[in-house]
Amino acid sequence: MKKILSTIMALVILMLLLSAAYAANGGASLYGTASSMTLAPGDEVTISVALENAAEAKSVSLVFDYDNTGVFENPAKGDGRWLLFNTTIAAFDTSKVPCGTAAAAYGEATNINGSLFNLKLRVRENAVFGKSTITVVPIIRNGTQTVACESMSLALTIVDPSAQSDEKWDLSFQVPGTGMEGTEFALKSGTTELKPDADNLFRQIDGGNYTLCVSRDGFVSYTKEVDIDKNTVVNIPRLVKRGNVNGASDYLGQETGVEDMACLYTYLSKGFNEGQISDGDYFRAVADVNEDGWVNILDYQALYVEIQTVYSEG
Repeated sequence: MKKILSTIMALVILMLLLSAAYAANGGASLYGTASSMTLAPGDEVTISVALENAAEAKSVSLVFDYDNTGVFENPAKGDGRWLLFNTTIAAFDTSKVPCGTAAAAYGEATNINGSLFNLKLRVRENAVFGKSTITVVPIIRNGTQTVACESMSLALTIVDPSAQSDEKWDLSFQVPGTGMEGTEFALKSGTTELKPDADNLFRQIDGGNYTLCVSRDGFVSYTKEVDIDKNTVVNIPRLVKRGNVNGASDYLGQETGVEDMACLYTYLSKGFNEGQISDGDYFRAVADVNEDGWVNILDYQALYVEIQTVYSEG
């Protein structure tokens, strides 16, 4: 088994290196998070942008599109920060539409994957209440070649803190039939944390935006932003251990095996998930074997070492 795994590992690493051209033509992914999804006038929010599976590049620009007249103030000096160099940008260009552009150039092709940029925004005191979308459009180039990468959007909610509602709602879960023993649930909003009742239901809670946290010892935790303005049912994936990329046990009953290596290879080389984990964010968390926040060839190597250890001990 060890010889087989070693051979597979060598072949896959070679194939992934040969398929680097794919990343330049369609494999890059842009991700974004907000420090808070629900905001009130005067609140500040940090938008964090990260990049995955992009080929090396000589320049990258991030074009931010948001409501800078009715919702957000224009950023001040120092509100934008390139995380690759831990430097703030001297000026955030808000003179054009969309609202602002941050750009960086490099003397030679550079690996720009990872946490890329933070932008701090402040909600206007007279902001319009309701949903407000922030869109980030990447422009990535390596010389004359453009690295394909789709934009990403975050939908934030601007609320009126003076508007109080007496309405209460229930939150329940649609869970898999097995594999949830010992699972704990929590709803978090700011400093508030709610626990479910004995039936794992959240009953008669205030409406608003919450972070649902699902955890189990030894398994990858699951989090999801939930807007509650009615009785809500949330689909929860079956929690699995880190490295169980295809979401199932192998033919020997192990949590991780060569099937997971095949599933991770497909994702790294072709950009899609062929396993049983349908939630994209949870899939990437499970596939982040070395827990560095990204899914790449280093996770494949870490998974190989883990599987090799399991099979040699078995």
